[in-house]
Amino acid sequence: MAIAMLLEWSGMDEAKYLALVDRLALGDRMFPGAMTHVAGPTDDGWRVVDVWDSHEAFDRFWEEKLQEASGHVGIQAPSVSVWPVFTIRTPQGVPEPQQ
Repeated sequence: MAIAMLLEWSGMDEAKYLALVDRLALGDRMFPGAMTHVAGPTDDGWRVVDVWDSHEAFDRFWEEKLQEASGHVGIQAPSVSVWPVFTIRTPQGVPEPQQ
C-alpha cells in the first residue's frame, strides 16, 4: 500500500537540504519506490512531503541512503508523520498500482 509522509526538520535550511540531496547521490532520479517528493522552507526549518509505494520502500531508503547522508551533513532525524494513500491524481490521470 502506498504511503504519504510528512518529514519536518527544525533548524534545517536550504544549504543543508542541498548538501543532503547532493550526498544522497541520486542525480535527477528518485530512489526505487519513491513516487513524489516536494520540499521547501518553513518558519523554523524544512518540510518534505513524499509519497512511497510502500513503507518498506521508504525503510530501504532510510537504511541505504538517508540515515548515513543525514549524519554526514550533520542534521538530526526529522519528525515524521505517515498515513495511507487513498488516491493519487496527476495531470496524466491516476497511476497504475505498483506490484
